[in-house]
Amino acid sequence: MIGCGAAAGIAATFNAPIAGVLFALEIIIGDWGMTSFSPVVLSSVTATAISRYYFGDFPAFVIPDYAVVSPWEYLMYPALGIASGLVALSFTRILYAFEDGFEAARFMPEWIKPAIGGAMLGCVVIFYPEAFGVGYGAMNLSLTNKMGFAVLFTLIWVKILASSLTLGPAVRAASSRPRSSSGP
Repeated sequence: MIGCGAAAGIAATFNAPIAGVLFALEIIIGDWGMTSFSPVVLSSVTATAISRYYFGDFPAFVIPDYAVVSPWEYLMYPALGIASGLVALSFTRILYAFEDGFEAARFMPEWIKPAIGGAMLGCVVIFYPEAFGVGYGAMNLSLTNKMGFAVLFTLIWVKILASSLTLGPAVRAASSRPRSSSGP
């Protein structure tokens, strides 16, 4: 049921039924068997149909036409993949550092930690409002080439900070997050 709900939520939110199915089966359920596959696909398609009926059939992002100018462009994709992997690793480490920092503040009552994280997040959002929410506006600007590289690069790290301030205070001392001696 959780996988069906996740698939339906992703499908309806992003108008992407296949992405909803893949996310639910790979990340949430972890099983591609027929007993899992059929209900997840059915819920994803149903959510997409209902979403399209009420909100219309339009993509979540406006993506302009793109043409490859030179075959040399393909050499940049492996570099982009490596850079994305390093940013993902940094995100995980930064998030765990925030979780550990909030967890180590044992002198604070548990109820105040999310308030402190929220106040810090509010300060970040004052200077970078693009970091608030899912960031559809900033993504559409970047896809239409209306946002500079420096701003995009800064927003990567600001969004990581905002996510860490949101999720970091929520960790408890009884966290079941796996740890290893070599880091996350």
